[in-house]
Amino acid sequence: MHVVPAKFAFCTFSYASSNPNLIYETSKYTSHCNSDHDAHNAADRSSDHDTYNAADGSSNHDAHNAADGSSDHDAHNAADGSSDHDAHNAADGSSDHDAHNAADGSSDHDTHNAADGSSDHDAHNAADGSSDHDAHNAANGSSDHDAHNAADGSSDHDTYTGADGSSNHDAHNAADGSSDHDAHNAADGSSDHDAHNAANGSSDYDAHNAADGSSDHDAHNAADGSSDHDTHNAAERTSDSESYDAADGSSEHDTNGTSSYRESDTQFR
Repeated sequence: MHVVPAKFAFCTFSYASSNPNLIYETSKYTSHCNSDHDAHNAADRSSDHDTYNAADGSSNHDAHNAADGSSDHDAHNAADGSSDHDAHNAADGSSDHDAHNAADGSSDHDTHNAADGSSDHDAHNAADGSSDHDAHNAANGSSDHDAHNAADGSSDHDTYTGADGSSNHDAHNAADGSSDHDAHNAADGSSDHDAHNAANGSSDYDAHNAADGSSDHDAHNAADGSSDHDTHNAAERTSDSESYDAADGSSEHDTNGTSSYRESDTQFR
């Protein structure tokens, strides 16, 4: 299988073909832009919020995903997909929030995981799993939120991590650690929620990012950063939610983009 992504007028085209020399294969790709919120996605697109995704797409929020897609929030995923929030996952999928996962899946929030899965929030994990939120982890697991971790684990929420540890929520991270929620990160760390990131860090939610960082939600990004939700992006970045795009950026959330190619199933020969 030869998968080729392409970009045209702020739209990314992804299509699958058994022939690597076949540039366009009608009916196996769509021409409209990616959408991350409240979108209906075409066959090979990705959608992140309240969307219904097609056969190989991914959906991150309140979505029902197709056979190999991924869903991150309140989603029911297919056989090999992943779901991150309030989802019931299939045999090898992963779920991150309020989910019950299958035998080898991972779950991140308020979940009970299977034998080798990982759980990130309010979960009790199996022998080699990881837990990220309010969880008690096994001997080699990791915990990310209000958790007490085992001998070599890491904790990511409301924790204070050591010199090389990682913390994801309400944490103050060390020199090379990462923090994802309400955290102040160190020089090379990353922060994803309500965080102020350092020079090369990334922040994903309500954050103000540094020079090369990325921010995904309600953030104002720096010169080369990226922002995905309710943001005003810098010159060459992308913004996803009710935003104004810059020169070469794309907007993926309830926006009217620069590109006129937003209708699904537009065919190119």
